[in-house]
Amino acid sequence: MGPSMMIDTAVIPCGGLGTRLHPITRWLPKEMLPVGLKPVLYWALDEAADAGLLRVIIITN
Repeated sequence: MGPSMMIDTAVIPCGGLGTRLHPITRWLPKEMLPVGLKPVLYWALDEAADAGLLRVIIITN
């Protein structure tokens, strides 16, 4: 077997208009909608940090 490769980067897609979540997303992007007490994007970033990832790339439109 070859050398193992460690994943050190997460890519989080944060694009789109969130039309399926209207009217909730009319004034607030879906990535910022709260789940529990924190926005959806926070949960993804927190998981990336817990996994020891060194970089996070957030893709927007």
